[in-house]
Amino acid sequence: MDLEDWPLARRGDEEAFERIYLRHHRAIYSFAASRSRDLNLAEEVCAEAFTALWRQRASVELHQEGGLLPWLFTVSRRLVTRMSQPHLADIDDLPDDIADFDPVGDAIATQDFVLRVQAAILAMPEDYQNVAIAVFRDGLNSTQAGDRLGISPATVRTRLRWLRGALMSQLATDEMTNEEAGHDRP
Repeated sequence: MDLEDWPLARRGDEEAFERIYLRHHRAIYSFAASRSRDLNLAEEVCAEAFTALWRQRASVELHQEGGLLPWLFTVSRRLVTRMSQPHLADIDDLPDDIADFDPVGDAIATQDFVLRVQAAILAMPEDYQNVAIAVFRDGLNSTQAGDRLGISPATVRTRLRWLRGALMSQLATDEMTNEEAGHDRP
């Protein structure tokens, strides 16, 4: 889908960019929340990452395998570091060539993160897995997911809140376990 929307967005098509945002914002938000353990900071990082993508759209190249996600994950990781440590450079001090990154390392980090999220979701109760699939994979809103699953939109939102908390807790636990074992994970 990025293959279709990105060329349009690069030329300034705001609707194409909005589709890209809607497609990837949950992944970027979840990634930032897992790294920062701060939901407010994760929202800021997500907003800043997409703002940077829009500003630098003329120079950002689409990667065949990961689309725009490797770029967004790289920028988000850097933003979490800078924004969670105020003594580091402000976001406005980021170099214009922020799009220069290690695509192989970032693709591995992205794939590893996605696999950890998938494994954590598969460990959840089936009712919660179904909500995760409907919302995160299929991109449905709470009303559409509720209709599909035969539950109310409020129940979908409640399960999503529980899922996000459980995922953040599991990912934080995984990260701490890896740090204790001497593995460096993104």
